[in-house]
Amino acid sequence: MRRATVLTAVGLVALLPASVADARIVPQTSIADVAVGDSTKEVKAELGAPDKIRNGMDDFGAFTRYSYDDPLVGITFKTGEDGLQVTSITSKGKGERTKSGVGVGSTEQEVKAGVEGETCKTFFEEFRSCYLGKQQAGRIVTDFSINTETGKVQRVVLGRVID
Repeated sequence: MRRATVLTAVGLVALLPASVADARIVPQTSIADVAVGDSTKEVKAELGAPDKIRNGMDDFGAFTRYSYDDPLVGITFKTGEDGLQVTSITSKGKGERTKSGVGVGSTEQEVKAGVEGETCKTFFEEFRSCYLGKQQAGRIVTDFSINTETGKVQRVVLGRVID
């Protein structure tokens, strides 16, 4: 009886649309099960050892960046109250999707239909973005960057606005 229950549960998951079963972009919350504020230990527990680690400096100070080939994500850390903490997660792979199936490769129309509360704008006449959240220092924003030539999402970024 117990075996049948397990098989039934597995069977039900298999029947769900892939976009629902595999939702790994949760706007304003996480990408690839990593959230803003997570520690390096939490990221490694979720995704394993990164394929590449880069340390550097930018206009806001020192950073550490983990890159993963599968899933195709980059995670940036800055020093916070509890050591290194995630400040942004970037997905460039087609495997990370919202519950409604939105992710890299989606059209702007699919973003508008599948992401509630988005704002779409063109910046600097060449950069198009559909985003959630307020673009103010300290706030979290989920950004679906649109390639202006193809009209499709080229990357999804979840991060805390620094400036």
